Amino acid sequence: MVEIDVWKHGVVVAKATVDDQDAYLGESDHLGNAHWRLHSKGYAERRSGSETLLLHREIMGSPMGKMVDHVSGDKLDCRRSNLRITNSRGNSENRRGANKNSFTGVRGVSLRPSGKYRSRVGYQGTLHHVGTFDTIEEATRAAEAKRQVFGFLTGAEDPAASPAAS
Repeated sequence: MVEIDVWKHGVVVAKATVDDQDAYLGESDHLGNAHWRLHSKGYAERRSGSETLLLHREIMGSPMGKMVDHVSGDKLDCRRSNLRITNSRGNSENRRGANKNSFTGVRGVSLRPSGKYRSRVGYQGTLHHVGTFDTIEEATRAAEAKRQVFGFLTGAEDPAASPAAS
């Protein structure tokens, strides 16, 4: 495992992690170009002529029309064991956090007119109803358990930090 410096405004601000076999990506070319910069969305990027190259896509040799998903959600963990080639659906199924317009602040949990919390998880284009619960904590745990069944990330939601819990 090797760490590659990630720069912003002339200062190293982060380290990207790659496998030993990909360490060459951190070395300078004959022009001295090896600076990986911090992309506005948190990825490691560099310029090659007029093209922007993303470190995780370079490592995986991602074909056009496909996405590279960081399994752990860490955008700077570019080890091959943490990357997978997927489509848009697979990438969004593995994302963390609630939508920006979420009332509860917890992904997959909504407040019903009855005052109970409904838990649902989307998988392969189908929305799966998990259950209706008295508390946001119960609904969150149920959604996370269902995501684990489907092999998704879990543990990203903190019910104590949600607006409904205050």
